[in-house]
Amino acid sequence: MPRIETDARVVARDAPVASTVDDELVVLNERTGEYQGLTGIGPEVWDCIQDPVTVETVVDQVITEYDVDRETCTADVRDFVSDLIEHDLAVRVEDGPG
Repeated sequence: MPRIETDARVVARDAPVASTVDDELVVLNERTGEYQGLTGIGPEVWDCIQDPVTVETVVDQVITEYDVDRETCTADVRDFVSDLIEHDLAVRVEDGPG
């Protein structure tokens, strides 16, 4: 899976349904029937991408919330967003939001 660039704009798909269970955000993709459990920085990233945003902006937001260096945060956010795209929960804005 290729990692997304930090200047790429991404947005969560309209279809997923999300709910918090204990300390985990559970996201259901109604189109595929798959559940994804988001923990750690996952819920923060999910909140950030509800509107189109660059990956770099997400990194900036996560850094304000967590004690993490930029390099580690950038790698983690890029991997996580790439995973969301791979599981059809988010898209690059130029790919279309829905």
